[in-house]
Amino acid sequence: MKARWVMFASLTAVALVAGGCSSSSSGGSSGGAEFHVLDITALSGPLASIGTPETQATKAAVNYLNSLGGLSGRKIVLDVKDDQSDPSKAVSLVQQALTSGKKPDLVLPGVTSNETVALLPVLARSKVVSIATTGSAEITNTAKYPLSFGASFRPTDGPESMATYLAKQNYKTVGILRANDAFGASWFSNLSKSLAVRSLKAVSVTYDPTAIDLSPELGKLESEHPDVIVAEGFGAPVAAIYAARVKLGNYAIPLVADTTISAGNPWKAAGNPAAFQNSVEQAYAVQEYKPAATQRPAVQTMLTWVRKLGPLTAAISLYAGNWDLLQTAKAAVAKAGSQASTKLAQAMESLSAADAQWTQNGGAPPGYTSAVHFAVSTPQNFIYIKPGPLTDGMITATG
Repeated sequence: MKARWVMFASLTAVALVAGGCSSSSSGGSSGGAEFHVLDITALSGPLASIGTPETQATKAAVNYLNSLGGLSGRKIVLDVKDDQSDPSKAVSLVQQALTSGKKPDLVLPGVTSNETVALLPVLARSKVVSIATTGSAEITNTAKYPLSFGASFRPTDGPESMATYLAKQNYKTVGILRANDAFGASWFSNLSKSLAVRSLKAVSVTYDPTAIDLSPELGKLESEHPDVIVAEGFGAPVAAIYAARVKLGNYAIPLVADTTISAGNPWKAAGNPAAFQNSVEQAYAVQEYKPAATQRPAVQTMLTWVRKLGPLTAAISLYAGNWDLLQTAKAAVAKAGSQASTKLAQAMESLSAADAQWTQNGGAPPGYTSAVHFAVSTPQNFIYIKPGPLTDGMITATG
């Protein structure tokens, strides 16, 4: 899941090989010496603030694993392609890779659910394993897409935790502000069901994720007089959400930002501490600031290798998602003894904590099964924290 801040300058698509950055057009592997990863991401355009840190983590993980000998002796070759978060361009880039003569062993299918959903049929026809960091329910449709997996947690996990939190605060009516895109629709459906189970009333307003001013939408939602407003969004809409809050000046209604917002740098994106009055963020436990000495070894290792490529400019969970999916690939190749797609998928469905060092969810394995291809979160994985600036991608709460 995601949401991310600080727009980066446009970057050209690059390929990373072994321990350095060098250009590569390799799209696949026909046999055992190399393991080819194709990363379809946004290095330019409106969601570069998501794609850039995710790609930084992917590169760092490739460098780290290659320094240890790769995946069971197979050097990882990473080919990064910039689709500018455009689903049509994402499909074109993958089709080019598939017809290049070397099919990738693993594809990372986009930074948004729209890209992932567009790519799943193409990847399924070509029998390519994919691990997405996006949250569309289609990812775990194992009947249609048996080789598709999600590094994000099950779409129901975050909404379930959110509904539990809201009920404990004794809220009765929940205002919901969400984007009218694939992820927003899926998230809203899951949250609505979780709220209904707890007898909480939901009122909702959607927004266009390309809109600059969201004060009309937020104002409309406030006019329904909810006890609390829950918001989701990633990329540019996050700044617009907080700007709308400042513009309307109504801080009496609490705001709870979900993990798509906290998984970035909302404090910097908003640029105004006043925007965070009477608000909290739903975040992952790994996002709460802790001194380096108290971090788990897996987190320390990730931070070390990510920093070699530059500072962390977004939430640590954004980096952790892409870092962990490479650890999953490593564990699957070792367990399968092969990089054949069906064997890799089967191995991914039976991973244990001893198979790799994951950074999120307390170090637990993804928990994939033959029926569920999303990572399974523990209740302790979600926290509700006051917003604040980031230190090494971790939230340092204020007040």
